[in-house]
Amino acid sequence: MSFNDLLENLATLTADQRELVLQRVLELDELSLTPEQEILIQERREQYRESPDSFLTIEELEQRLKTSGP
Repeated sequence: MSFNDLLENLATLTADQRELVLQRVLELDELSLTPEQEILIQERREQYRESPDSFLTIEELEQRLKTSGP
């Protein structure tokens, strides 16, 4: 799997699956989240579960970034 394939496939994962990916990446780099970061992630996950349509997909975000200019 190429890096680009990996990035494209992230959008197909559930929020729980993406969280596991994030945790694994942090473990590989021997990094850890602060308690404040853990709380923020939990809050964002809850917000997403309550209203998933209020969040942008990666494609929507990329499009907005391209059209917003420098």
